[in-house]
Amino acid sequence: MHGWWARCKTLLVRWLPFLPVSWHRKAMAWLSRQGYKPVEALSWGKAYRVEKGGRQFVFKRLTAQGLKIWQEILCKLQGAFRRLVIPEAVAFGEDKWLGCWVLRRWLEGQPMCADWSELVEPGGVCLPMDRVEKVVDLLEDLARIDPSLFLTTHLPRRDQRFLQKQISQETAQAEQQGLLSLAEIGRIWYLVEPILSCAETGPWRLSNHDFYFRNFLELPDGRVALLDWEVARVSSFEIEHCTSYLWMLLWNHPQWRQEFLKQVKQRLGIDRQKFRAALLVNALHQAMFVWKNQPALQTKMIQLLRNALDDQQMAAIWQPEQEATKIPLER
Repeated sequence: MHGWWARCKTLLVRWLPFLPVSWHRKAMAWLSRQGYKPVEALSWGKAYRVEKGGRQFVFKRLTAQGLKIWQEILCKLQGAFRRLVIPEAVAFGEDKWLGCWVLRRWLEGQPMCADWSELVEPGGVCLPMDRVEKVVDLLEDLARIDPSLFLTTHLPRRDQRFLQKQISQETAQAEQQGLLSLAEIGRIWYLVEPILSCAETGPWRLSNHDFYFRNFLELPDGRVALLDWEVARVSSFEIEHCTSYLWMLLWNHPQWRQEFLKQVKQRLGIDRQKFRAALLVNALHQAMFVWKNQPALQTKMIQLLRNALDDQQMAAIWQPEQEATKIPLER
């Protein structure tokens, strides 16, 4: 079904440029005036693969904040990384009728795990273990980016006020819906203190905010492009956020999950308390915002949150089973 719909979108963007979709029509008209031909709809009404002079590009709709990120941040990050590739903008701007946009170079590659899904059935698609090292390479490259490049820009920060507001709203919703008790909410506030206490001081780290497989593109030379930077941000726990976010989505891949966390701990020395706090914040947000209308997934996120609240369960997450019992319980 997905392939059929993708082919239909491609035909529509090629042959029906005057569909009654306002932004689509404006985008097609703008591209035509600039000499670009549409090739494929990557995200209907938001992103298209286009061609000009035998070269291919991605034309993408942006928010005002996304445009600032491209203007102020991403253009400064085109450097030599070990593994990470950041898409390169050819042009970007704001049009009276079209709004904010970016035109970036097309990257020829393959999705790192084309068939991966957090919803994969047991016994279904298995993630290749050799991808663990590549993903940790990306995190190492992110951790090496000089924060002085973006601390004076409009890039959003997950500061203390932002975190407190988000956690307050989502815990109130969870309590109202009977998903969390007042005792559990109190423990959440206690355990997220490690990231609240340093949220204003750094050290700062950068990420694309959406660090997971659908945004990893393997290039022919072995490097990996990290896509979708329009919601990039900085925080004092961004590496722990990226690690906990991807780990959280891998509930059907326990071996990959364990090896991934093991390598991140060894190579980046992530902080256990920050990882735990980030895991709580991420699980709560997924349950109360991203998957609030999908009961099965919401339930899974609430269960993961409860595991992170429990000292013994958290010890089992952080260490191999044989070593977990050696870790004293946190009080």
